[in-house]
Order: sequence, then structure tokens, then C-alpha cells
Amino acid sequence: MSTAAVRCEYFELKLRTEAARHFEELPEDVKTDWKLLEKEWKRMYPPRNTYINTTKDVDEFYDLRISDKDLPKRNAESSDSEPEWAIAQFMEKLRYLGSKINDASKTSKGRHAYRHLPPLIRDRLPAYGAQGPALENLCADIEALGHAYITKITAQQERIQSQLDSISRFSAQNVQSNIRPQRVGPQSRQIPTNFTTSNTFTTPSSFNNLPSNFTTSNAFTTPSPFSNSNEPRSSRALRPITNNTGSYATDGTKNANPPTNNSFEAMPDGICQYENAIGKWFATYGVDGVPNASRPFPLTPGSPSPGSSECWRCGHKGHYKESPECLRNNPLPEKEQQYRRIVGASILNAVRNVKTTAAFHIETGTFNEFNRNYAFPPEIQETSYDDHQNADYQNPNTFLGNAEGDDL
Repeated sequence: MSTAAVRCEYFELKLRTEAARHFEELPEDVKTDWKLLEKEWKRMYPPRNTYINTTKDVDEFYDLRISDKDLPKRNAESSDSEPEWAIAQFMEKLRYLGSKINDASKTSKGRHAYRHLPPLIRDRLPAYGAQGPALENLCADIEALGHAYITKITAQQERIQSQLDSISRFSAQNVQSNIRPQRVGPQSRQIPTNFTTSNTFTTPSSFNNLPSNFTTSNAFTTPSPFSNSNEPRSSRALRPITNNTGSYATDGTKNANPPTNNSFEAMPDGICQYENAIGKWFATYGVDGVPNASRPFPLTPGSPSPGSSECWRCGHKGHYKESPECLRNNPLPEKEQQYRRIVGASILNAVRNVKTTAAFHIETGTFNEFNRNYAFPPEIQETSYDDHQNADYQNPNTFLGNAEGDDL
């Protein structure tokens, strides 16, 4: 008989002896009553805690999430009376809820939690393979990360996104400020339909003594030294006085690349428009054409606008290129990837140019001028009537409106 078998037999005899001793120590009324004996026996030998899966626990575990905005938070206090990172609180709750789910394996629970982690955390974890990590191993790896460093990276991303939003608002304001209203000429009066010369004008009696060969063309035609034609001026066609804004919009020669709609809704009509736009783009620029700002490539229906911190490979937000989530998504067309990459690079270059210009003005002591010319307003401010009234217009012609001395 081996040593292990002897030890097991000894342990069994010891348990029986201890149980018999406890039974003999019980009162007689307890030993003869089954209900009292069962109650006393459970008190002496309590069973292990067994968690019962409830719908609430299962739903709470599978719906547990933590976003990028929650990473830098430190709300609750730990046992050391110091603020605790939100990611540590998330790990505690994940462990607690995971221990209450018994109908799923540790690997499946860890794989589910890994898929729904923010890209900022998931990209810094080791590769677990196709099956995924166990829940306990995943929690240990996340706790080993530098939470202060992750918070710093999150704050930098929020600051960059705020700068990009400010540049977008600043560009939109510049576009609207560069559109100057055209001066509209005097409009011709509409003659009422009941207007007649008989009830408005009276013909003088002196007009009846005019010669028989007198005509209006001979009376009102004045020779001009700059005119080479003998055609009477009264019979020439006058140029109509209209607003010049419409003429520029309809002139196709002044806009070689007219703006086209390159964003479509994820609806049947939007998909048809997207396919037609793709065909027109390739028919215009060819298969080897490179998309840019003057020739924007049609965007996939339902995808975000370019330059909005999206992944230019798959068009989704919230992750980086070549991350596990990006590789699971369907890639965008090659031309659209090029277009989104160019737009994103141009926005980043604009941010660098603004920062370089600001640094130059700080060194030269002219930062106030830079702040006045390049400050990003929180919202577009509409020009009020007081601004037009107090404006100092240097117009030599005082007969025109909005000139100096105009009291209208």
C-alpha cells in the first residue's frame, strides 16, 4: 500500500471519528429529531457558497463596459484613503460578476471582456491567441499596466481632438467670411396692368405742329464720338440690371471641378447614388486617378466624414489602424482609403502650422497679434447691425449708401 493511499485512509477514519464525536455530543432530543439534527449539522458543517446564475447577474456581466472617457477618472477612494483609478474599479466589478457566472468557462468570459475593452488598453495587452485569455489572467494583465500613463495618453487624445474641432470651426468661419455679398443694382419698377397714357399724360398742343417727317429716332438720337455704328441708341438692347451672384454660379468655365455630393445615406436611394457617383468618378479621372481635395472620392454610405478621427482603413471610430477590431471590419475601397488619409494628414499639418506660428510669435513678442488673427472662437459670431452702423467706410462718393456722413 502506497503512502498516499495510507494517508487518504487515515484522513477518512479521522473524519468519521470527528463526525461521530460531534454526533455523540448533541442532546438526546436533537439526535432523535431529524429537523433539529439537520439544522444543527448544517451549523457545524456549513456548505460552500454556491452562486446561482440569475438573469440580472448575467446581463450585468455581459453589459459591463469602460470607455476612453472613464479612464482618467478617480472617484472612489481605496483602502489607503487615496483616489482609485476607474480602471481598477472596473477590474474589481469584472472579477465579482465573473465569479457569479458558472455556466460559462473562464476562457469564454475572458474573451468576451477582452473584445469590449477600449483600444487604448487592448493594444497594450499581450497576444492571447484565437481562444482568448482566461478572465483572471486578463484582469491581472490589465492591473499590471501603468494606469497613470494610460491617463496621460487619454488626456493627449482629448486635447488633440479639441484642437481638431477648433480648426474645423475656424475653417468654417473663414469660408463664410470670405463670401462677400454682391452689390445689387436698382430694380426696375413694375408697371401696373391698368396703366395707360391716356389717363396719366396729356399731349401738349405744340406737339401737333411738328413736321410730318419727324420721328422719335431723329429726335433722341445723339451722335457719340466713341461709337462706330450708325444705329440709334434708343433701338439698342440694354443690359438688364440684375444681381451678379447668379451669373457666377451658372458659369461652368470658372469652376473646372464643380463640388459634388460625396457622402450618402445607408439607404437604398443613397446606395444607388453612391454607385452612380463611383462610376462618374472613374469615368472622369480614370482608374489611375488620385483623389484629393479638388477631386473628392465618394464615401461609403453611412461612414463618417473624413478627418473626424476615424480609421481610414475601415471607416470606423474608436480604434487605431491594424488593431484587432480594425482587422475584423471590412476594409474600405482603396481610393477612399487614399482620400481619407490625405484629408487626415492635411488636418494634422494645419495643426502643426498653427503651433509653429504661435511659437514664432511668442519668441518675437507679437503673440497678441497672433491671438487676434488666429484665435479659435467657440462659435461662429454673426455680424450685428451695430457693427455695420459703426463701421468706418472710406468712400469718396457720398451719394452712395454706407458712406461717411450718411445719416440714413
